[in-house]
Amino acid sequence: MISNALCFTGHALLALDRHTEATELLLRAVRLAREAEDLALYAASLSRLATVAHLQGSLHSAVDIHREALSTLTPSASTWLEMEVRVRLGATYAAAGRPTEARHEFETPLALPAAADHPRQYGRAHEGLRALEAAAEPPP
Repeated sequence: MISNALCFTGHALLALDRHTEATELLLRAVRLAREAEDLALYAASLSRLATVAHLQGSLHSAVDIHREALSTLTPSASTWLEMEVRVRLGATYAAAGRPTEARHEFETPLALPAAADHPRQYGRAHEGLRALEAAAEPPP
């Protein structure tokens, strides 16, 4: 329960651009979720921690952390969580100039069963694909 509160508080701090405080809370959330063997919360906390790394310009680190989050997901993990992690990873790949990997991460969640039941993540995956297409188009 404490890890869950830390994770969501870290997410709120992230939204407020308070990256140092978000990092501190998310690191604690990751540790506690791992100790409690709560894989979903562990993945969610890692993905938010990766987002902080991304925003701070540590794109390689962000990719590694997102990939660790994905590796913890089991076939019974929530579709919403997998979509969220993959969309965030896609955004990080795009920022790192890796469009092939970004496309894969934006397309994969769209193919998940019941993906359309999660309109926010579904929309963000489509937005990511549109941004990649726009970046690949030659200027007029």
